[in-house]
Amino acid sequence: MGDTAAKRCLSIIKLRADSNLQRIQTDIPKIVAFIRRFSKDQHELAFRSNDGLLFGFFLKVAIPQFLQAEFEKCEGIVTGDSFLVFEAGPLLAGIGFSRAWTWLERH
Repeated sequence: MGDTAAKRCLSIIKLRADSNLQRIQTDIPKIVAFIRRFSKDQHELAFRSNDGLLFGFFLKVAIPQFLQAEFEKCEGIVTGDSFLVFEAGPLLAGIGFSRAWTWLERH
């Protein structure tokens, strides 16, 4: 039987390059709602690009490999968007990312 303990992950989302401000305003809240539901409200914004097309969240999930399949069903996602998720293991170090780093330390 596999390990079912929640794992800390970094999820990186990149909206397709031709996404306009209207799409950002409409779809990012849907994506954040998906992250909130999937992580059972255990998430923190890790970073966001100035144009809003690239962003990442630290989150805790029981089965990270299912995140991709569920993400593809997310209402805010369109063909051409990119998604990457990987486990944020114990060998992490950081400085200057106060909220995100504090979240990692506490989770």
